[in-house]
Formats: sequence, structure tokens, C-alpha cells
Amino acid sequence: MKWLVRLLAITLLVTTCSGDNIVYVRVHRPLIDAHLNLAPQSEADRVHTVRSLFQKGGCPQILEQAVPQQEFPNLICLLPGNEEGTLVVGASSDFASDDATGWGTLTMLPLLVESFAAVPHRFTIAVVAFTGREHRLRGASWYVDHLTDDQRKAIRAMVDLDNLGRTPPVYAMAQSDRTLSAWLEVAAHSLQLASPPRIDPSTFSITLQNGQSPIKDEDLWANAKPFEHEHVPTITLQSAGPAALPTLQRAAAIPADVTGKDFDPDIYENT
Repeated sequence: MKWLVRLLAITLLVTTCSGDNIVYVRVHRPLIDAHLNLAPQSEADRVHTVRSLFQKGGCPQILEQAVPQQEFPNLICLLPGNEEGTLVVGASSDFASDDATGWGTLTMLPLLVESFAAVPHRFTIAVVAFTGREHRLRGASWYVDHLTDDQRKAIRAMVDLDNLGRTPPVYAMAQSDRTLSAWLEVAAHSLQLASPPRIDPSTFSITLQNGQSPIKDEDLWANAKPFEHEHVPTITLQSAGPAALPTLQRAAAIPADVTGKDFDPDIYENT
């Protein structure tokens, strides 16, 4: 049976464990399907459901962080590590009620908790459902702004999840250092999956009259943007949108038969 979010799970844990010791727990398809089938329509119900799934997944510490001018909080699961240092994994809790990829991306957080909670890890993993994505990243910005200096310095990396499940994942990142993308390639190779391609404004087929892309690098970072502004290494995993898919398919980075129109549970599971 396939493994839940195999690529992301092994990528995160390969960075938290010693170089020759990668450990995580298999999460089987029936549990993935059960999470996907919940699909709460309102943000209030999503926060309540994700909290319940965090608890069922074995999260030892769940926090709610109130965010000004937002009706709902950031929801945080902390999985303590054995050493100083933190990895942040985030997704948005506010999205349109008919957005299947929105719920699929958000519910990946408690599925990852299922995978991580039962095994030791070197660094603390903070799994965060961010509110306020549609209001200038208010939840992620508030989270970063209210870290102490020590907490901010302790963050080794931030992984943001966005719009997953329509195509095999692609990634975007701000920093020139390729450590995070290198681990992504290691994970893909280990699991016999294609390495996710990197996207940037040049990937998109839409251009302005001056020949420039209307897409900016920062547009691709989602909730990782406030972390990048604090010089935290970040990487955002997402599905390729319709404006980027043709370029990626011409480069054979994504299979030609992938349309990206509908949520695909098999693609989601491999992600």
C-alpha cells in the first residue's frame, strides 16, 4: 500500500535525524481517505476538526494563537525534539468552501502528525494551520512577529504547503542555498518518485505587454513569505497552476497526461 505524503514526510525527517537514520511511521490510504472525506465547509469547522485530528494523531501540545482582526486563531501542534531547533510546517485554514485542494492541503497537517508523533526527532516540529491567508498573510505574519529572538533564531527551516493534490508537487523558495531542495531530491530518489521541479516567474506562460511576467517570486511563497523576510530558510510545495503547467510539461518535469483540473487522491498521497 502506498504511504501518506511520502515525499514530504521523508524530506522533513531526513533533515531532523542523523544522516543514516530516517524514521517515520506509515499512514495507510484508508486514513487518508477518511481525513479527505471530512472536508468541513467553514473555517470554524476546519479549525475544530484539525484540532480533533491533532489530538487523535497523538499531538502532545496543541495551542491556539489569537490573531487580531481575524475571527479564527492560528492552530499549532508542537512535537518536541531532542535538541534545540525547530522546523515549522504550515498550511492555510482559510479558503473557499468548494476548494478541494484547500482542505486536502490543510488536512495534510494532522496526517503528518500521525506520521511524526510516534517517532523521535532531533528538532521540534511545529505544525501550524495559519489563518488570514486571504488578508495579507495575517496569521503567518503574526506568528513570526510574536516569536522571541531565541525562538526565531531556533527555526532551522519553514515548509509551507499550498494547493496540493491537482498535479505532482512543484516547489518555490527564496534563498539561493539549495539545502532544502537537495533534501527534496534525496527524498524523491529514495522513494523512486520524480524530483519536484522548481518554479519561478519564468515558468508561467502569461506575460505583460513589456514582456515581463505578472507573477513575482514572492507570489509563490504563500505563508512562507514572513519567514523568508526574517531570513529563515523556506520552501513552498504546491500544485502547478494552469499558467505554469504547459511550461513544465514541455520540459518533461510533469507528465503530459496531467491536467491539473481536478483533485487526484493518488497524486495527493504521493506528495
